[in-house]
Amino acid sequence: MFDRHLADAILLLKLDGTEPAKPLRRPLLVKYDARLFVSGCGRSSACVAGARDPAHVEGLGGGDLLSSELGYVPASFRDPAPQMEALAVLLMQVTVGDVEVFVAAPEHVGSMQALAEGTLRRPAGTAQQIGEGVALAGVVSGFFLGRRQVRDQAAVEHGQWLRGQRQDAYVALLDAWDTAVKEFQEEIDQGEYFDEIAAHEEARMGDSFWEDHEESTAAHVDRISEGVQRPLERVLLLGPDLVDKACINLAEALEALGSSVRSKSGTSGWPNYDMYRDMYRNAGKARSAFLDASRESMRAAPRPGR
Repeated sequence: MFDRHLADAILLLKLDGTEPAKPLRRPLLVKYDARLFVSGCGRSSACVAGARDPAHVEGLGGGDLLSSELGYVPASFRDPAPQMEALAVLLMQVTVGDVEVFVAAPEHVGSMQALAEGTLRRPAGTAQQIGEGVALAGVVSGFFLGRRQVRDQAAVEHGQWLRGQRQDAYVALLDAWDTAVKEFQEEIDQGEYFDEIAAHEEARMGDSFWEDHEESTAAHVDRISEGVQRPLERVLLLGPDLVDKACINLAEALEALGSSVRSKSGTSGWPNYDMYRDMYRNAGKARSAFLDASRESMRAAPRPGR
């Protein structure tokens, strides 16, 4: 007996459970494959195959697809039971982007004797079945296109929100960083009068003055640096990668500048002007690089998939 599972599969929607990774750009395409099944012997014959644009499907009749070739049946099909009933099944595959919809349209067409005599009744309703397949494909296509549109709109809105967050974070970091550099400079400027102050305090406190100076300078540098930590972390959290790298360089440059302020503290050689000048120049370069990276990030308009 002919496998009725196929005949009962009037409509089978095959999806892989995931959305297409790319926009659906391929047009709808109806591929058809007409086959003749003979009940009781399990044999089949592929008679007609091809593809049509959906615009040319509606007007098709069964005779257009299942041509006279369907009437030709090898002798092995006609023998030994010419009275066996034949079943023609039109298999249609409708392709919508990455989604495939399969439609099976079974039709009882008559006996093997009718096939042998060339009086086979052509299956009716073929165009209707194809039309249903195309309609279903349109629904599937609309579903995925609609979801894609919603997802793209959400991506753009998120991109706009993220862009605003990044802009605020970049400005806040530059403001905090400039404040820290200014305070480091004010600390170094005290070196102009440090010799007189150190001589007076050493005479009053002895060696403990130098210990206090080293500790107080370190504490002051740490306090200034901590004021930049949160803005730095916010930028690193928001990205993108190009800005992250510039942000890390900015943090390292500020740390080096703070180390130059602490250099030789607790000794008569403080401040270390040579080291400070070098680190100050490096800090300026790091700031310029961060500003360039931030500007490039801000000029990129939000778009889907970005």
